[in-house]
Amino acid sequence: MSKIGQVLTSIEVSQMVGKDHSKLLRDIRNYVSQLGEAKIGLSDFFTESTYITEQNKTMPCYLVTKKGCEFIAHKLTGQKGTEFTARYINRFHEMEDELTIINPSDISLGELASYLKIMDKVAVRQNLAPHKIAENFKKVSAQFGVEEV
Repeated sequence: MSKIGQVLTSIEVSQMVGKDHSKLLRDIRNYVSQLGEAKIGLSDFFTESTYITEQNKTMPCYLVTKKGCEFIAHKLTGQKGTEFTARYINRFHEMEDELTIINPSDISLGELASYLKIMDKVAVRQNLAPHKIAENFKKVSAQFGVEEV
């Protein structure tokens, strides 16, 4: 997906479709197998994950992208299909609204400096060449109106 964080867990999807989570997991595993056989990218739809239960037990789940929700919706018919389609569309629109574009003038220089510091640590961990790190800093700084001296 183009925007980070725009996924639902299979747990949330199972609640939205009114299906037992274990049955939805079974269905998703079948879809994953079929997509794999067809050599279609799975991560566009579903990504394996886990969650921790209240009993502190690690259990399987899937992260379901918007495309994955559309895929599941097309497999449902009747009232369940209609309700799920409306619910997942509303949910993804809520997430998109939460990711509204931040006006650069609303970001303080201190916040920008903190962001650049984190960006530097990540780049160093990824063994990014120093000139690439500098290019990235320049691009981000320019977006926030910070010019070279």
